[in-house]
Amino acid sequence: MKKTIISLEVFKDSGGPTKTINAFKSALSADLFCFCSPQELSEKGLAIEGAYPVVSSRLPLLRQIRVSSTKSSTDAERAVAESRMVSCHSFYRYHALWVNRMSRKHSVPYWFVPHGILDPWVMGRGRFVKEAFWRFGGKRFLDEASTVIFSTSSERDKAASQFELPASEVIPWPVELVDSSNRTNCRDRIRRELSIPKEAKVLLYFGRIHSMKKPIETIRAVASGGDENLHLMVVGNEQDVSLKDCSAAADELGIAKQVHLIGPVYGEKKYDYLLAADAYISLSHRENFNHTAAESLSAGLPLILSPGNDLQGDIESEKCSWGLPDNELKAASEAIEEFNCLSTHELHEMGVRGRNWVAENLQFKQFKERINNVVAKYGKS
Repeated sequence: MKKTIISLEVFKDSGGPTKTINAFKSALSADLFCFCSPQELSEKGLAIEGAYPVVSSRLPLLRQIRVSSTKSSTDAERAVAESRMVSCHSFYRYHALWVNRMSRKHSVPYWFVPHGILDPWVMGRGRFVKEAFWRFGGKRFLDEASTVIFSTSSERDKAASQFELPASEVIPWPVELVDSSNRTNCRDRIRRELSIPKEAKVLLYFGRIHSMKKPIETIRAVASGGDENLHLMVVGNEQDVSLKDCSAAADELGIAKQVHLIGPVYGEKKYDYLLAADAYISLSHRENFNHTAAESLSAGLPLILSPGNDLQGDIESEKCSWGLPDNELKAASEAIEEFNCLSTHELHEMGVRGRNWVAENLQFKQFKERINNVVAKYGKS
């Protein structure tokens, strides 16, 4: 019997969730249906080959909750009815309630992949809307899920502190090992393009330029914990924080020449920046897995991670990262200062340990086996 995935839109700029959903699609050989607005679909197009759009209403209120037209949801319902298992991704939108209704109608079990949406930090934002969703179907959706799939133990623990969960599984998302054989050439070329001295230490911020991910605070931490030989590369697409905002912060702090604002980078080109850096930094409020952090590990980079990065709990014993004790500027500055004082050899050794952990724990073959074991355990026979 087939497997079906129901999600929200999967666009190029959606980041980690798009990568994860694509991994699920490949591992399960599943059909993928994405609830999306007609405007976004027209402007961006779906980023996963073979994904089917379920187009929502053109009316603003109905579009916000992703109410779909009967015509565009017919194929999705047929796929669900013929499935052994449905994988539903994310929450707080109409597609989750639709999955619950279709599951009841056709007696097909579903699992739920929250992508960090059950994190306490997320729950503290827009609480009124979330509580309304919870009362009008969200609780039933969660209660009737066969299982909830988390990417890290920390993500599950945070969710369990707020919700009574059904059965749950922890399955880390897969990450390819970055080919580091061209590291020296990438390092030299990128640094030459950005006028970064060869002997300088370079931190990498890679992700959406969004207040949740704290790009301005990252610049402040670099100014506080570094020196004139420490540089920061900021790579990502603008959202509620602009590159102009970042530039103004760097200029105000007197480190404008040390902060390099790259903008969005997609595909294989992003690996050039991983290979050109000495460590990756994320001071984000919330990252349930953080694909870019895992990819940085696979490229041999040590990590500096805030408490909001759930991946830190899984790699803490590997000695390949700095896990910050809190979200204060002082903690980030001290970690940056320690990083800046380490020799190239010491940083390399940290990177090797991180890359080895990725090789042992985050390969696609392992993910595929684990996820299909969940189908065998909970799916329709």
